[in-house]
Amino acid sequence: MAALLCLLYCALFLVGSWEYLAKIKRFGIAMEDLPVPLWLAHGILLPGFLLLAFRFSQLLWKIIHKRADGILLGDEARDALADRESGEDTRR
Repeated sequence: MAALLCLLYCALFLVGSWEYLAKIKRFGIAMEDLPVPLWLAHGILLPGFLLLAFRFSQLLWKIIHKRADGILLGDEARDALADRESGEDTRR
């Protein structure tokens, strides 16, 4: 359920960012501190949310096929402590 809601969130932001960038480009607004069009600087919204939607799609696929239990976040501190207890050298 959470992965579906995350995909919906990404879809809403993709539509909103597309409309936002289209309006900014149509009006020709430039950035205040750089001679760059604002739509070009904010253009990272689309690929960013596309990649985020792709990642949630991968996670949803794994959940459906029982290869993942849900949205799990990496816990680096717990992993580091487990590596230390097992004697594994994590320094590179």
